[in-house]
Amino acid sequence: MDILITMSNIMFVFVYMSMLLSSSSDAAKLKQNGCNLYEGNWVFDESYPLFDSLKCLFIRKEFDCLKYGRSNLDYLKYRWQPNGCDIKRFDGIDFLKRMKGKKVMFVGDSVSDNHWQSLVCLLNGAVGGSNITTQSTRSVSTVTFQRWFDYIKNDGKIVKDMDRMEAFRKGLNTWAKWVNSDLNPNTKLFFQGISPSHYIGRDWNEPGVTNCSNETEPLKGSTYPGGVPLAAQVLKQVLSSNISKAVHLLDITTLSQLRKDGHPSKYNGFRGMDCTHWCLAGVPDTWNQLLYAELLQGI
Repeated sequence: MDILITMSNIMFVFVYMSMLLSSSSDAAKLKQNGCNLYEGNWVFDESYPLFDSLKCLFIRKEFDCLKYGRSNLDYLKYRWQPNGCDIKRFDGIDFLKRMKGKKVMFVGDSVSDNHWQSLVCLLNGAVGGSNITTQSTRSVSTVTFQRWFDYIKNDGKIVKDMDRMEAFRKGLNTWAKWVNSDLNPNTKLFFQGISPSHYIGRDWNEPGVTNCSNETEPLKGSTYPGGVPLAAQVLKQVLSSNISKAVHLLDITTLSQLRKDGHPSKYNGFRGMDCTHWCLAGVPDTWNQLLYAELLQGI
């Protein structure tokens, strides 16, 4: 079996899929129960992780925590449990059958790359011994978004910085115009929600903590003490009001906020403190499990 996975890096994080998917009995049950896949809590599960990272050769050194010495492995053993329903375990063989003849493209930054590499490893674990070819490009010809860290182009003028949330909103609105005018109607579009970082301990009731280096377990419960980040609120506002075509939000923000233990911290190829990206195996595998569940629901 040959697998081709395509990756393109652009500022905004979204996933789009050209596909028509049939529903399933599991999906029908979720819809009938009105289950919100994104409200729940993390439970310890000895059957996890969903793949062995030591057998996946596609993991970038930024995300390969086991290779770079992480010894506390409990972070690998947590499963996302929605309130009021169960979600189907990721089935790589079924995913590939459903995707046969279709294309899956991830567009985004390094966190989108984190998400994409998780999917590649999940598929690799399901069909060990397969030929997997990856392609990565730096742009997509049909759309270009620009950004500078110190200067921002706004209404045709380059300005010295501006309110970052206002810049984010303007960028999303520009992206929304492209979706409305140019997106192929046969394309199914998912927007990955805001992925949180963990550098401010007071956000999870540990004042004085300045990174994630000593975090070994998720927060208990379903809510994050620090609340929903403003960027997530802006995103939902734009998606609900400015887009005429269907865009499905993978609302992974709160469930990921609860995983202060899931980052590489110092266990990465650069040895820097990273509380932004995620270890693989780890939290992005749940993002893909939720993506799979959304697909089964035939959104």
